[in-house]
Amino acid sequence: MKSTNECIQYIINKCKSIPHGDSNFANHLMGVYSLMLYSNAPEHLCLAGLFHSIYGSEAFDPKLNITREEVIDYIGKEAEELVFLFCFFRNRDNTILKSKNKDLIYLSIIHLQALYNSMKDENILSVIEDYKKVYHLL
Repeated sequence: MKSTNECIQYIINKCKSIPHGDSNFANHLMGVYSLMLYSNAPEHLCLAGLFHSIYGSEAFDPKLNITREEVIDYIGKEAEELVFLFCFFRNRDNTILKSKNKDLIYLSIIHLQALYNSMKDENILSVIEDYKKVYHLL
């Protein structure tokens, strides 16, 4: 596993030139990571937040040629497994809403909060509310 600074530098180098919303992919990944840190999430969740969409998803393809082994080398197996699931679930929010994996649920909520912070899209708030209803979050 690499140091946090090495992970951050890796994300900046790989993702700063990839458009994402009104900014770039590196800023989005760093935004989720920052919210994880702010919420005092455990290290594996913070690192999963930093790499959460590195493989792409149904809605976003960063076109990066990255292997699971490379990501494991940076963030460790526990965090990479969350990243892998987050990226490869189809109909992600509905699938995760049925999940019992609390780390994956937390990653999803923090990701949605970061999206809302950057986009101010009311539809995102409604999905966050769905998570709150299902998991009885305050």
